[in-house]
Amino acid sequence: MQVLETFEDKLTQETIPRKLTDNTIRTYKAGLNKILVLFDNDYSMKFITNPEATIRKLESHYGSNDNTLVGKINIIMKVIKVMYPDTKKYEDYYNQYKIYRELLSGNIKTQYETHEPSTAQLEKHTTQAEDLKIETELTKQVKRSIITPHDIVGLRNLIIYKFLQLQNCRGDFILSKLVIHKCNNVYDDLTNYIVINKKFKNIQFIENEYKTKSKHGKVIHTIDNELLYKLFNKLYNAYKKLNIEGDNAFYNEDLKTAMTPHNLSVLYTRFGTKYLNKKISIQVLRVEQHSNTVNIEELITLSKKQGHTLQTAISQYSKKNFKKQ
Repeated sequence: MQVLETFEDKLTQETIPRKLTDNTIRTYKAGLNKILVLFDNDYSMKFITNPEATIRKLESHYGSNDNTLVGKINIIMKVIKVMYPDTKKYEDYYNQYKIYRELLSGNIKTQYETHEPSTAQLEKHTTQAEDLKIETELTKQVKRSIITPHDIVGLRNLIIYKFLQLQNCRGDFILSKLVIHKCNNVYDDLTNYIVINKKFKNIQFIENEYKTKSKHGKVIHTIDNELLYKLFNKLYNAYKKLNIEGDNAFYNEDLKTAMTPHNLSVLYTRFGTKYLNKKISIQVLRVEQHSNTVNIEELITLSKKQGHTLQTAISQYSKKNFKKQ
């Protein structure tokens, strides 16, 4: 699959408007691989030269999931940009895909403004009972004593599920290093860390590499959850006991290669299909958690009464610690 390696190499060389992170490059590469599989492993990528047929096939496969379609179109446009620069014919193809992406983006914006869940989100929505069922089934897979490398996988899966339920973060956490807190620890500003603090019996998630880091910078999350603390301790000790090389927090089932956000997404979806017989997703989990925190119906009604938009209500009129007592 030389085309994937070439694509990765071209992405690595990109510096405008800024250099892409390793995580972004991995995401693009994994996305292109999925597209190639859909188009019968057409490594010549001739399908790109027929935007109309390509769009029809993508729509046929992904249905009305506009967000997913935008993601696939973004990858195709990136392929054209880095692999066929300054080529008039491909510039025309690029513009056709761009017009289609703008149409999809308009649909997405309209959907967002309704504040109603999309069909895809409703299909992947889970109840509290379903969440508990997944956690219960994953807990059953955790061995009391870790004897073989395979035993680590069940423990890893429960930790991942609990971490997402508690932290509601993007998949960047899967790239973390797992370390024990020490006063003389030195942390790389380009790496995420999950730090086990034995003194305070909690976990710190040091977030350096993530999607919006240019805006928010380094963020340190303290997670005071006794079960998660014990599980990470058990995982760390299992790695040491079985001489697992490296200091990654999460490994694929071979226990040699570190997991990626793509691996995480596939695994999380598998939790749903295996235990609930339906697809679930991290993105929908994040939307659920936010929807549970904010009473969007009341906020919409109040915004209309006050004569401003919902965005204004959230950005300007919503204040912390300002409730009437």
